[in-house]
Amino acid sequence: MNLDAIFDDLGSEFDRLQSAPPVLADFTVRGFSSVTFGKDHFSGLNMATGNINLVAFSTIFSLVAGESRVSKLRLAKAARSITGHWIAVQTAETHHQGRLLAVSRGILLFRDCAVPVSAVQSIEILTVDN
Repeated sequence: MNLDAIFDDLGSEFDRLQSAPPVLADFTVRGFSSVTFGKDHFSGLNMATGNINLVAFSTIFSLVAGESRVSKLRLAKAARSITGHWIAVQTAETHHQGRLLAVSRGILLFRDCAVPVSAVQSIEILTVDN
């Protein structure tokens, strides 16, 4: 390939980026598949563990080119949909595992503790062998 063709390709790509800025749906999160971006989190299948994770937008995460879905769902509402499941919750201070009993007034309720949704960094839905 000659230099003129390379510069033409670069110029075309630059023009495309100037005319249409990238949107979140044009990316996915490194290490995850089937990613959906919500208003304050993303969810997807963690390729390393094989478990579904919900990750709050409170830390830096790596994006790669790809396709994802975008929803208007907030983390608290997404957590309500997994009530009754065994989950692991990570906050800046602690890590807790247990069955999620309910989500009420912005609090994840377990049998032995309560975790404010605002403190959650990530939730992992654990697979349980029966």
